[in-house]
Amino acid sequence: MTLRSYGKCPAALAGLLLLAATEARADWKVTTYKSDSHPEITSMAIADEYFTGARPARFTGTTTVAMVDLAEGGGGQFTINNAFPGLDNLPVAGDTNDYTARITGTLVVNTAGSYNFFTDSDDGNRFRLDLDQDGLFEDFGDLEGHPEESIVPDGGLQGSGTPERSGNYTLGLGNYNFEVSFFERGGGANIDAGYRKAGVATQYVLGDATGGIGLLGPASVTVVGGRTGPTINNFPQADALRTGGLAPGFPMTELRDTFNLHDSGGDADFAGGFGVPGLGAPDANDDDDYLVVGRGLLVVPAGGITGALFRSNTDDGGRLRIDVNQDGDLLDAADQIIVRDALQGPTNTDSSPVDLAAGMYLVEYSWFERGGGGEGEVSVNLGGGFRLLGDDAAVAAGTSLRVVAPEPASGLLAGLMLAGLAGAVRRRTR
Repeated sequence: MTLRSYGKCPAALAGLLLLAATEARADWKVTTYKSDSHPEITSMAIADEYFTGARPARFTGTTTVAMVDLAEGGGGQFTINNAFPGLDNLPVAGDTNDYTARITGTLVVNTAGSYNFFTDSDDGNRFRLDLDQDGLFEDFGDLEGHPEESIVPDGGLQGSGTPERSGNYTLGLGNYNFEVSFFERGGGANIDAGYRKAGVATQYVLGDATGGIGLLGPASVTVVGGRTGPTINNFPQADALRTGGLAPGFPMTELRDTFNLHDSGGDADFAGGFGVPGLGAPDANDDDDYLVVGRGLLVVPAGGITGALFRSNTDDGGRLRIDVNQDGDLLDAADQIIVRDALQGPTNTDSSPVDLAAGMYLVEYSWFERGGGGEGEVSVNLGGGFRLLGDDAAVAAGTSLRVVAPEPASGLLAGLMLAGLAGAVRRRTR
């Protein structure tokens, strides 16, 4: 009798646990692992962050030049081609990528008149000139009479050979501070800046006083190399984030009723996607290089399910695992329900038909994001169309499956086991 009493206990406890889970609120435990990565330098906004200290530098170099023409391999309007200081030549010699430069100094107008300015760069640049000689660079004009002093704005990712020109400015005799900024993403690299008199074709490099504007002294050059990457391009790289290499403040975990997350771009098959834990509201930022993992216990009701189809919709990779043999891990081949390890736009990936007996199964849904649009969602089709996995209304209608958070369920299991064992002990001692 004692052995039979113990033998009935696990089955009874399993039934109680399944009943409790069926009544519980649906919850995914969703955790974001964000790589401590830094983007490639693709704009002046990113380049500026290396000068404010918002991003860590890979290297720094300084020098002075008598004429504003710097190049790594040539290019531009002039052939002076001063070298950029400090280049580390990584990843290969002669090909330094993702760095930014600032050239600052003072122009001396020796001949008053109307002038225009230009830059020619590979990649982007910006030319600021202190037109009102107040010691500041105002990027936007204001009501107090300050002119806009970004006279040649950011040119973006581009090759060289076509100058970007300012309008005409009437300059009196005297000194005018200037700042020419530049960034290099990849490929060729050069920046030169110059001027010419309005209506005259001949152009001069900054530093050549022949055309009426000289330099007060050599211009200062500061070059900062950006620390880019590491990027997340596949699941092995994404899974490695679970053990380290995270941005400050991560991992970040929240409970969600469904796994329907939206960070940027489109909102996939089901509207109303929530922001990713730790990354804020959708479209607040275009975050890159992170992994989001949702874990829970999948509750299959009495009678089980036959021929169920699961669907992953992600930009980029998506993966669904279910512990189909209930051995406590998600490592078996049969546990890999969906594996879409790819860089892609929003894409639906469906599973093969899945049969599961009534019970509780550890479930994990993962999605990684490399760049651009970012969203992930997981749903199930029990015969009436796809519904979000864990959606309470769909569960009540019998068109989806419940998901409960793993920790509360584990605690409930432990409590029920203790209660069951206590009852068995009491029966045994009678």
